[in-house]
Amino acid sequence: LYESSERRQLEHRLIGGPGLGISILNKPTYSIRLMNAVVYDINRYRSSSFNLLGTHPDPTLYRWRYTTRLITRKEITEHLTVGIDGWHQQTIDELRDYRFRVDVNLDMKLITSLSFRTALNLFYESIVVSGREEMDALMSFGFTWIRN
Repeated sequence: LYESSERRQLEHRLIGGPGLGISILNKPTYSIRLMNAVVYDINRYRSSSFNLLGTHPDPTLYRWRYTTRLITRKEITEHLTVGIDGWHQQTIDELRDYRFRVDVNLDMKLITSLSFRTALNLFYESIVVSGREEMDALMSFGFTWIRN
């Protein structure tokens, strides 16, 4: 996974690692999946001054994290689906360094493979660049295309 964030002054974040997942419930109109992984992430920020770490010698933080992710999906009608995707990432060696994300989305099927999606995304990171908020919320809208 690769990401960047102007809001967090994050130049880039690269995350990768092995994991396992299980489908807890898999019905035609409802599903729950649980995944766990151990990942390594590289986070390069525009500043080396952090809220919980103070001034760090390098603006790049390297972390091993344990990740738990829960994904649910509920079909309300043939054309309307609600989903929740949440994860928590805890560093293995620093208890005060963690982050989580919860996405709540609503998909409205327009045609067989095309849907309109709106989502509320909530993010929290305990360690951020000094002067930045730990919690963010973002509302997004867009189209999704799924090949059947």
